[in-house]
Amino acid sequence: MVKRRVNTDGTVREPGGASVRDIPLDADGVELSGLIARPAGWENAVPPAVIVALHGRSMRAGYFHGQAHPDVSLLDLASCLGHTVLALDRPGYGRSAGNLPEGQTLAEQSATLHAALRAFSRDNDTGAGYFVVAHSYGGKVALQLAADDTGGALIGLDISGCGMEYSADGRNPPGTVNGAARLNW
Repeated sequence: MVKRRVNTDGTVREPGGASVRDIPLDADGVELSGLIARPAGWENAVPPAVIVALHGRSMRAGYFHGQAHPDVSLLDLASCLGHTVLALDRPGYGRSAGNLPEGQTLAEQSATLHAALRAFSRDNDTGAGYFVVAHSYGGKVALQLAADDTGGALIGLDISGCGMEYSADGRNPPGTVNGAARLNW
């Protein structure tokens, strides 16, 4: 259960105190969508880091913002602890789905996401940098993102649900990004 957190300056952060909102990001001409949450009172504070959340196949940024209870929202929890959280719709999902109906390769997604993070950094303080939290196929994208991080913007990764081998049925996924849903569900 998310409980009240006391900051080092003695102020108290309540669960759900963050304002979660939609955010568009221009990634060198590819418009990505996502969700952003900032700690209460963020206007005068530098976050320790920005947590970037990358979803798996057939999901979207909202995967990281469970609405059933504050305990199931990464955006609520991390912002309650003082972090800015940026949950992005990967290229081919959300706003970019119409322009990228077949999605992008891992390398292309990495380039697009790096462009989006550079754009975000121009207008927002990122503290120590970006810490990427990824699930399932988003974990593959996160690994490619880290491999391509020549500028040192990424400070760490946390990946879950990313296996080492495909099942027999998963070796030949459907041709479109959104068509992969039948493999997951």
